[in-house]
Amino acid sequence: MPVNASKRQSALNSADHLHSETSPVTPAKRHHPDTSLVSEEDAIVRFRPQNMHLVSVLSCDASAKRIALHTRLNDSPDKDAIVIFEKSAFPKEPHELIRDGVIYARPEAEHERKANGEHIIESEGAKSKWTAKLLLSNDVYYRLYVTHGLDLVSGVDMTVIYPAEKHHFKKYLPSGCRLYEETPAIYRSIIVPFLSQKPRDLSWVENILSGEAETDRVIFSDGDPEQGFTLVLDYRWSGRQLNDLHCLGIIRRSDVTCLRDLRASHIPLLKRMLHESRTVLSDKYTLTSEAGQYKQRLDRDQILAFFHYPPTFYHLHMHFIHINCGENHSTRAGRAHVAEEVIRNLEIDSEYYSKRVITVVLHESGPMFEAVHGTAGSKTDVAD
Repeated sequence: MPVNASKRQSALNSADHLHSETSPVTPAKRHHPDTSLVSEEDAIVRFRPQNMHLVSVLSCDASAKRIALHTRLNDSPDKDAIVIFEKSAFPKEPHELIRDGVIYARPEAEHERKANGEHIIESEGAKSKWTAKLLLSNDVYYRLYVTHGLDLVSGVDMTVIYPAEKHHFKKYLPSGCRLYEETPAIYRSIIVPFLSQKPRDLSWVENILSGEAETDRVIFSDGDPEQGFTLVLDYRWSGRQLNDLHCLGIIRRSDVTCLRDLRASHIPLLKRMLHESRTVLSDKYTLTSEAGQYKQRLDRDQILAFFHYPPTFYHLHMHFIHINCGENHSTRAGRAHVAEEVIRNLEIDSEYYSKRVITVVLHESGPMFEAVHGTAGSKTDVAD
């Protein structure tokens, strides 16, 4: 939905005196409660279902096998939590399928492995009693609903946001989307002031860059204040299925927040991020056997790199995903900008992204949508 004519004209008029280099002024940090990092054991105990009670269902995506819940913890009922459950994908490696009891190896193959002294690891799921209900039988087609026996084949990914604030809930409520044409003038007169007046919510980013959190998920880190960046596994990726690979390259410098801030002077940094990240990811996730055969392979040209605009958070970061990830909302038109194309555009014109009109997709429930359409006022907390 385009911004209405009067607001667009007002934006154009009010922005005439602003320089094209305008970018969000760093706002004050958001006040956070004590969120001292807890141990793995404490987190598992605290966030177990028995210690939570349901307030409401925020959203449920049947196609993605994902549900988001508003909950509260029994030991702190005055604080809200958001819990997202998502079914993880099936393993695709034969030895994993056999290990988890999805299917069994040929009896003779099993004997051969034992004769060769190979240690066979069998998961608890493989030992479970098989229980199923026949739903359909027609010609050569049968459909069964398995109720027991594949319990541990594909686990459930659980994400907890605690304590959850008002702005966290907006992301998980059902929402339609709209298109609008963001001109440079609209960005300068509406978006920049909106971002500048909102308290920052980037503590988790700062924790990663400083090495205070997610150290086990950091793949590469360079502390150079100008050209450095950190490559970290995205929190949504469990690290199990290679096709689901999703990593973030987060730059060290804080003065570049999004595509609009990029200039030709940033090209060396962007090229370095592309080269280093693809090299590190390819080396890390390409596995070979003792015989030199590939057990798992990730080539550089299988890694897609892109930026989001608008980004989820305003500290420049590059996304890296597997090109064969299947349907992925992160890469849809109107949001994803391929990294190589971004670099080429900057090589053509240093101020390409500061001057161009960008077609943007916004969620109707997001504060950015409200700001663009003049209804945000002071009630919103963060940018979409």
